[in-house]
Amino acid sequence: MTEISSHGQRIKITITAFLLTFITGILVVLPFVVQGSAQETLHINPIEIGKIFSYFMVGMVIMQFLNGYIIKYVKPKTELLIISVIYLFCIIGMFKVDTASQAPVLAIIIIILGLCGGVIVTIPNYIIVHAFQGKQRTTRLNLLDFCFSAGSSGYPYIVSWLFVMNLNWRDIYATVIIVWIVIVFMLLITKLPELRKSASNEHIKYSKWNASVILVGIAIFFFFISYTGFTYILQGCLQNIFTGPYGADKAASYSINAITMFWLFYAIGCVVSSVLIHKISVNVYIIISAVVACCSFIWVFHSVNVGAVYLAVSILGLGCSTTYSSSIAYGSQLVESASPRMISYFIVLSGIGTFSGEYLANIWFNERGYHFVTLASVYAMAMVAILYIIVTIMNRGKKIIID
Repeated sequence: MTEISSHGQRIKITITAFLLTFITGILVVLPFVVQGSAQETLHINPIEIGKIFSYFMVGMVIMQFLNGYIIKYVKPKTELLIISVIYLFCIIGMFKVDTASQAPVLAIIIIILGLCGGVIVTIPNYIIVHAFQGKQRTTRLNLLDFCFSAGSSGYPYIVSWLFVMNLNWRDIYATVIIVWIVIVFMLLITKLPELRKSASNEHIKYSKWNASVILVGIAIFFFFISYTGFTYILQGCLQNIFTGPYGADKAASYSINAITMFWLFYAIGCVVSSVLIHKISVNVYIIISAVVACCSFIWVFHSVNVGAVYLAVSILGLGCSTTYSSSIAYGSQLVESASPRMISYFIVLSGIGTFSGEYLANIWFNERGYHFVTLASVYAMAMVAILYIIVTIMNRGKKIIID
């Protein structure tokens, strides 16, 4: 564990981690919100442009895995400064792409941006885990999730405003440089934790993984399959359900509002959980959250009116909000010294779970309908609770949370 003695440095580390996670949320959502503009500008068919921007997640998952090894040889600050320069060159490259024939070049740029995203999503977790312990760690990791939600849900509103001002998809990516400038400034004034050597300049000896760590990672996988699969088909399902009694226009508005309510309460839940984990054990809180989410999945499609749907979706957001970051915090405290590769293991499984959830939900929805997707989401979330009960029993008597 790297010692960061200065209170001021701890604050700077926290702010830097929050900014990195905020920009990750922005970069993850941008491929979805700029596709239409890119399609019009480059005259590429919707299927092809969708495929190109999907490469972002491919690159991101690859680097989430690789960075657990790279960080052994490159300091976090150095890696982030390199990534900021690479991002700048990618944006310059985007402005050179102006025809459909240059689509392969754009695909390469998107993959590289995905690799950049893989770095900036892992490092905040690395540095929080190694700079803080116990509930301070859990609190900050939950607030990281809030920052991600703020970036991914808030920036689309800025994008819509920028489109009104006649900016195109390249300009949207260029605006993110403003956030990068703030991050680079924070990096220059912040001492990040050393992940290779301790304060006494000795190489850090990381703990070996145990069965509990593996099970926590699997729980994260099932969690992402559950809620990403469900939310992937939620808007379309609600729009179809609402169209009958309310008409197409109101149905579209109500379904979008429902998705907004989910993410709003997801963000609120991240803040709430960062407080509640000081009152209740993290593993118990995750089990309760999983049970709440299971009930909410079923409640959504058994609600009798729009208000009931909004309430069910809001509670679902609260139920889903704490599991990911709290699992990283809990899993990293199951061993004495958690390695960057262990943190990457958790993050990679979240990426694979996200991709699998969306892919499977699309297939299941088209072949068997939303009831099947809902049941699959319930079963997957139930697995989260079951796995955590097993881990809790396996670690009974151990002091996992450090006050």
